[in-house]
Amino acid sequence: MIRQSLRTGKPSDLLMVMSTFLEVAYDRTDGAFSEMASELSLAELVDSFLDIDITETTAALTVIETLIEDDLLRRRIQRGLTARRQPLPPWLRGLHEARCGDSVIMLTDILGDGDSYLFEVVLPAGGSFTALVYIDHNLAGVVKDGFIAPETLATLQASILRRAQDERPDVVPADPMAARAQMIAALELGLTHIDVPTTDTWPACRPLIEWAVRLLPPGGTAPEYPSWPPHQRLGIAAAFHASPFSQGSRDSVSRSLMEPLLDFACTLSGGDPYRWSPVRVEMLLTGWAPQYLLAPPGDLARLPDLLRRYIGYCHDRLQIPAGRTADTLHAVDRCEAEYIRLIGDGPDPETLRILDDLTVRLFNERRASFSFETYMRDQLEQRAGGAGALADLDSSPLPDEPFEWTGINEDIVDGVGLMLADCDRIADSLLGLEYRTAMRRLLHQVAIGDPLIFRRNSSPARGAAAIAWIIHRANDEDVPDNISVQDLLSAFGVRGSVSQRAEPMLRAIGVDPRNRGMSMALGQPGLLTSGSRAAMVRTRELLDDPEMIHQMGWDTHAAEGEPPAGPWR
Repeated sequence: MIRQSLRTGKPSDLLMVMSTFLEVAYDRTDGAFSEMASELSLAELVDSFLDIDITETTAALTVIETLIEDDLLRRRIQRGLTARRQPLPPWLRGLHEARCGDSVIMLTDILGDGDSYLFEVVLPAGGSFTALVYIDHNLAGVVKDGFIAPETLATLQASILRRAQDERPDVVPADPMAARAQMIAALELGLTHIDVPTTDTWPACRPLIEWAVRLLPPGGTAPEYPSWPPHQRLGIAAAFHASPFSQGSRDSVSRSLMEPLLDFACTLSGGDPYRWSPVRVEMLLTGWAPQYLLAPPGDLARLPDLLRRYIGYCHDRLQIPAGRTADTLHAVDRCEAEYIRLIGDGPDPETLRILDDLTVRLFNERRASFSFETYMRDQLEQRAGGAGALADLDSSPLPDEPFEWTGINEDIVDGVGLMLADCDRIADSLLGLEYRTAMRRLLHQVAIGDPLIFRRNSSPARGAAAIAWIIHRANDEDVPDNISVQDLLSAFGVRGSVSQRAEPMLRAIGVDPRNRGMSMALGQPGLLTSGSRAAMVRTRELLDDPEMIHQMGWDTHAAEGEPPAGPWR
């Protein structure tokens, strides 16, 4: 195998063969899984190659010495190689001088199942290969697949997009330091999972991927999945039940099922309660729900219909293309019969009685500890940028101000200018002066926060539409002439959703794109119109009036109500 991979002349062939050797020899187990440990240790593998002085073993040792992190073993290999005289390809002699290319890109799907990181490794004697690392959010963020390709980054990216056809992922420039931290965290997490699926290249490629990732610059921080405390989950449920999508699912059984549905969505499979894909549907209906939900079968049988309505609500909120929504709803249809079979006859009556008593107690405890006042105040503070900013909030109009070019890198001035022209055009024709100022301010912050966004080869009109979409979402209370998202995007000449294009922009200004409440919370009053801030001031005044809170039923301590119709867990 080693001889054949040397003869191809492709560095990726030999690197992949040796990565497979290393993965077999690595002891990645602890005491709990000692029976799964490899019969061949890494030290024994190295000794076997040191004992045989031929070209193939010299090439193998050269790769191993570069890829491993064990300093003692590396020095032993280096001593053994000093006496070797076999000719090796120039790229192999200088492998320890390999470096990463200047950019890392992320391919991310609109339904949020996972992200693929792509980056190029440049070899010192010429040539390169591209590494791909796929992080699966449905598996809690582990690396599910990875491989290297003897192609440039641009070539592999184009090939992936061409094969993707209708489900083309969005291409997002990633900060190399943050990408390194994210991939290292995902690689380490994968070692704690014993049920990660295998592919033709994974985990055989893991040692090679680990080395390539270490070539990226250190110093970044891996993003964490957002947390959704109970009051936010109840707020999500309340917003859904108040929407037209919930018609037919507002009875007590459906409401009781909503809580475990959000438990699954907020804590498992990526932690985003709004993103639903066929994979997440299958995980819920054929895995999690039949295993963990305990209630009469007739009640549990209501879950698929509730899920259909909630998916419609979520996809409408995120402006998911109709075709992807249809695929997700079809997954519910496809899994429903199996779900009904799995829930079977349900638990015995005595178990239901015990759980029913428990449900009443938990409901009363939850009701005593939660109020919509808390939820509403939290939402306002997130939008305003904190409790102090909310207290100081006023409703004065945003001024007419020019775009601020200070601090923007020269190489992105043209790209920023194209987006600015589009934003100004739409503001002048549809949205008005305050929206123009807000979009100009946001565009400046994004350009300062992440210049990589403007160095990508993508449509300026789509980027401008993403800026407008963010401001539109942040100012839900003050949309001129009730302009819909579809009408807004059409004005830019853009079709489909721009939410994924907006995600790196939100990160650039310090906003977690996954953590969305009732409105887009940017944490900056300077990006809110006077109408939006006036509405927030009115709500703030209501929250400061205990009598008004009671009249509106926001203090659930005093609210009347019955527990859910039956237990759910």
